[in-house]
Amino acid sequence: MMEKLLEYMEIDIDNIMQRIMKVLPQIVYITVGVLLIFVTIVVLVPLIHVYMGTWLFSAYL
Repeated sequence: MMEKLLEYMEIDIDNIMQRIMKVLPQIVYITVGVLLIFVTIVVLVPLIHVYMGTWLFSAYL
């Protein structure tokens, strides 16, 4: 009886691990994409403001 339970649990764990391994790359790609977009926005927006001449000087105009 215990052997059958052990066999069932091993099959169940293998199925769960296969599902996780199938979804994991998609989660990593989404995470990296979001981080790249965030860094791009955080870096480029201030650079564009400086280039246009509106950085820190708009309060005095």
